[in-house]
Amino acid sequence: VYKLMDACYISANRIGSPILPILTCSIINFSLENGLCGESCCAYILLGVFRMCLGKYDEIPYYTRIVLVVLDSSPSITATIRRARMLCYGHLSILHFPFKETEVLLRTLVKEALRYGDTESAYESLRNISALSVFTGEKLSTVMVSLNNVISHMTKVKKMKQSLQLVLLDKLLVTSLMSSDEVGPTIDALIEKHKTTNQVWDMELTLYTRFFVAFWNDEHKTTLFVLNDLLSMNLRAPLNYVHFKFYHGIIAFQQYRNGEGEGWLNQGKDCL
Repeated sequence: VYKLMDACYISANRIGSPILPILTCSIINFSLENGLCGESCCAYILLGVFRMCLGKYDEIPYYTRIVLVVLDSSPSITATIRRARMLCYGHLSILHFPFKETEVLLRTLVKEALRYGDTESAYESLRNISALSVFTGEKLSTVMVSLNNVISHMTKVKKMKQSLQLVLLDKLLVTSLMSSDEVGPTIDALIEKHKTTNQVWDMELTLYTRFFVAFWNDEHKTTLFVLNDLLSMNLRAPLNYVHFKFYHGIIAFQQYRNGEGEGWLNQGKDCL
C-alpha cells in the first residue's frame, strides 16, 4: 500500500497536481495508523515545508529528525529512500544545517545514486547543489558551468522534463545576476510560448522568474504587471496571494519614496 501511495505522490508532485496536498494528508493519516516507513517520508517533508510557509520555522528541526531517523532505519537502499533524502536535504535540513554540510550530504547522495543507476535522484541533487552554491559564495561563472552540466544530463531523461524546466529557470536567474540585459526579453518570449500551449504550471514558474528578475533590477512597472498576471491566475495556495501582496507593498512604498505620488503610499497602506 505504501509503495502505491508513494508512486501516486511522486506522480502528483512531478506534474504539480492540485490533489497533492490531499494525497499528502492521506499518506500521513495512514502512516499514523499503521506506522512510518521510507515510503511515507516524502509526505512528512511536504508537511514540514507547508508548516514552514506558515511561519512555523521552529518546527523544521522536528520534521527533519523524524524523516532522517526513519530513513536511517530503513532496511534497504532504494530510489524511494534516496529521493526522500534529496528532498529532505534540499527543503528542510538546509534551513538549520550549515550550507557546506548540506552540500556534502547532497554530493554523497549523488555518488550513491549514480552507483545504483538512479539518475533522477542524482541530477535533482546536482541541481540543488548548483542552487546552493550561489549562497555559499561560489563564483557565478562556476555556478553557470554546473547548471549547464545538469541541463545537459537532464535533457537525456524524458521523465525529468519538469525538473529541466526548473533548472532552465535557475539558469535565467543566475544569468540575470551576471548580466540582466538579455534575460527579460528571453523570459518574455517563454511567457508568450506558454500562452499558446496552455501549460499553467510552466506559465506560473516562468512568471515567478520574470517577477523576481524585474524586482531585483528595480523594474517596478514590469514587476507590478507580472504580479497582476500571477494574482489573476488560479494559484495553488492562498499563501501565494499573501506572498505577492507583500512584494506589491514593498514596491508601492519604494515608488512613493521615489516621488511618484501619494497614490503609491495609499497602495502600500492597503497591502499592510
